[in-house]
Amino acid sequence: MAAVPTAAERSIVNIHDLAKEGDTDGLLRELEAQPKRLLEKDKDGKTVLMLAAYKGHAGMVQALLLFIKKTGQYMALNDKNSLGNTAIICACIQQNTDIACSLAAAGADIYIKNNNGQNGMYWLKSEDDKRRLRKAPPSVIAPLTSLFCCV
Repeated sequence: MAAVPTAAERSIVNIHDLAKEGDTDGLLRELEAQPKRLLEKDKDGKTVLMLAAYKGHAGMVQALLLFIKKTGQYMALNDKNSLGNTAIICACIQQNTDIACSLAAAGADIYIKNNNGQNGMYWLKSEDDKRRLRKAPPSVIAPLTSLFCCV
């Protein structure tokens, strides 16, 4: 029998649902109140950045990258879920190359491999998309002045 959640547990907003739904304003409100929740993982080990990248929420990814820069939580860029996927890999699985390029421009590593030895390039179907991602500025903490580097 599952434990009944307390009133405090019931009042916590599920930031992962906000990310899946594309509710950028709601997500940023929650993160502004509790910045460390950016690194919070769901039951599958996914962060809100991974979910936004996978779902193709480009505006949300851009907002999260600015939030990362503001709070200095750069470790979120290369964090892995339970399968070893990073936000870039999540974007590439769904062919969201513009998002993957934005993540790379912000400092995410395009060569990190998941638990199966695959990086984001493995998932991209188009050679042009692979070329675009490789050309994204490879800096550790890139300025976020031009988030959509690959257009």
